[in-house]
Amino acid sequence: MDPNLENKVAVVTGGSRGIGYSIAEALVRHGARVAIGSRNAADLARAANALNKLASVDPNTMEVREYTLPNPQTRPRRLAITPDDVVWYTDYARGYLGLYNPKTGEAKEWPSPSGPQSGPYGITAVGNILWYAETGTSKNTVVRFDPQTEKFQTWVIPSGKGMPRVMSSDQSGNVWFVQSHSNALARVEVK
Repeated sequence: MDPNLENKVAVVTGGSRGIGYSIAEALVRHGARVAIGSRNAADLARAANALNKLASVDPNTMEVREYTLPNPQTRPRRLAITPDDVVWYTDYARGYLGLYNPKTGEAKEWPSPSGPQSGPYGITAVGNILWYAETGTSKNTVVRFDPQTEKFQTWVIPSGKGMPRVMSSDQSGNVWFVQSHSNALARVEVK
């Protein structure tokens, strides 16, 4: 039996190795679009080696549209969308900030200020300005990026604790983030 799974979407938890990976591999071979999950980021990165993609879901039809990024090494970790509908992502594995414009197909990447081991993670947008955290540095930092000037600014997180994985902004334009492993909530007042 050779099932045709085109236009089907599958989620495989524990899909980074072993039987989970074999199942994900078989589903892809039969035409399914597959999302895999894992508790181990390194295993997940290896398993998703060919998955340098972003995707959108049409809320009315539930149609999934995939966008392949030009650099096969790109591994988006977290996303933010600016008011002009440009998708921004952090690439934790390589230490990059990137953009993808679904309307034009434009893609561009910048090395994060602290280099390849900087571990960019949580990201948010305040207007067209991007804020994200570098978590692979000796002291975690908050990074501000202005797409207009392509300039970065960085600040060390005073507590030095936790890993900022989730970031958001409020109506006043302040940036908030959760520091995992330390049960802390932090705010950056944008002036």
